[in-house]
Amino acid sequence: MDRKTTLIIGLGISIIFCCGLFIPLMDYDSGHHADIALHMYLTGNYAFLIDNGEPYLDKPHLLFWLAAFSYKLFGVTGFAYRLPSFLFSVLAIYSTYRLGKQLYNSATGKLAAFILSTAFAFAVAIYDVRMEGLLTGSVIFSAWQLISFTQNKKIVHLLLSALGLAAGFSTKGMIGLAIPVTALFIHIFYTRQWKLLVDPKWVLLFFLFALLITPVVYCYYLQFDLHPETIVKGQNNISGVRFILWNQSFRRMSGESHGANQSDFFFFFHTYLWAFLPWSILGAYAIVARVKTFIKTKFKPTVLLTEAVSTGTVIFFLILFSFSKFKLPHYLNCLFPFFSILLAGYLVQKSENGKIQKLHWVTQLIVVPLAVLPGLLLSVWAFPIPVIWKMIPLALLFFCWVSIFFFKGPAFQKSFLLTITGFLFLLASLFINFYPALLKYQAGNQLAFRAQDEGIAPGKVFYLNGDIHSPSFDFYSGWLHQSLNLEEVSNSAQKIKPLWIYTSETGLDRIRANGNRTGRIFTNPDFRVSVLKFPFINPATRNKTVTQTYLIEIL
Repeated sequence: MDRKTTLIIGLGISIIFCCGLFIPLMDYDSGHHADIALHMYLTGNYAFLIDNGEPYLDKPHLLFWLAAFSYKLFGVTGFAYRLPSFLFSVLAIYSTYRLGKQLYNSATGKLAAFILSTAFAFAVAIYDVRMEGLLTGSVIFSAWQLISFTQNKKIVHLLLSALGLAAGFSTKGMIGLAIPVTALFIHIFYTRQWKLLVDPKWVLLFFLFALLITPVVYCYYLQFDLHPETIVKGQNNISGVRFILWNQSFRRMSGESHGANQSDFFFFFHTYLWAFLPWSILGAYAIVARVKTFIKTKFKPTVLLTEAVSTGTVIFFLILFSFSKFKLPHYLNCLFPFFSILLAGYLVQKSENGKIQKLHWVTQLIVVPLAVLPGLLLSVWAFPIPVIWKMIPLALLFFCWVSIFFFKGPAFQKSFLLTITGFLFLLASLFINFYPALLKYQAGNQLAFRAQDEGIAPGKVFYLNGDIHSPSFDFYSGWLHQSLNLEEVSNSAQKIKPLWIYTSETGLDRIRANGNRTGRIFTNPDFRVSVLKFPFINPATRNKTVTQTYLIEIL
């Protein structure tokens, strides 16, 4: 792949990613996490994690700290919340390139970076921000630095790896440490560098890591160990230190903390098939080929295969995650850099094999159109493109994709370009048209924007106790709204002029039945947009699936 092609594709990916930074946040996880950071920003309390007025005992502090700091710089906006995760995603792409180059060559590193950038779940995480951007960037950066240390023994790599490990731990607990360290041990085992196991410099890494995670551990100590009366999920006498050092990861895997939500052992195997699109089938080819090579060479480094980091890490954690009682699709994201390096190494090595390249071309000729078709349907049928400026870039990308079918270059390059351009069209259709249209059916952000337009003070808006709550309404109001029961609504209406209530149709009926007089009423259709269903996507039946949410003035 020449430099010009690399720059054009890289620019296209960057522009599309940036489009995802300005779409309204989606309830629940994105809006929920953004509101925890908003509590820090509004109160100045960065030690305690508070979720809707209650102690939050789940994820560590780093995402919330970075988001709150970003609010200070850029204001309380979706862009500000997403920016830290976006930068860590860029770090993940760069680290994947560097590790791929280090383990193979520059061509493999570039291809691995492009594969990661266009993996469906990784790209969507740029928009739907949870912990995965920070965790993925931290994990692959740490792995790159640790393996770099094994090759040149420079202390700087230990310093940087300690920083990456601490960032991963401070994002999602021990899993941020476990994946890079496992990758390191797999590399040492495969390359037979046994002396590295007793290198005294690892002690320095341990102490640096321990030092860097101290702020997070200390904050857990302040919030929970010093306050045994704190109740979370009906329990008190909670040790925050024990939670973050042990319970956070292991109790989740056992199902103790969140319950068991998946009994299907193969959940992550079939999740991989859609989450790593458009590369998942080729990735499966690569894993099978690598395992065969390992068996054939008796796990010894050869000219055919010089690394086991990517394959070993992927297989080990794919199986380990499968034993977890609590499974969610985005858990796979932190393995995608290793999947990408594995696949890129395989594709480059097989680039001159005509028979295999024909198989790859036929595979992508089936997979990519099946993946592109939903993007086309969403933009033409489900949510037709409303303005011409959105139509032009999508039409251009679609034309580029179709033109690859007539490309006369090498099969390897043709297959790659077909995949990249097709998926760029899909991502562009999501970020430019689909998600902005979809979020108009999320009442929280829409009514928050309406309240701003009407000049309604956030401090005069409340929820109705026992009724709906919207993280996106809080976030885009820049305010954490409190709840009132019916009696408090009547009493507060005498003191707060005007008083506003954010509520559902049921809540509106309860308010009127209570004898409260209402003034202006703003309404917006509402649907749980994070869980899409066909009747909602279908324009003919959409109105039957939505409810109405109200912002009501109490006189």
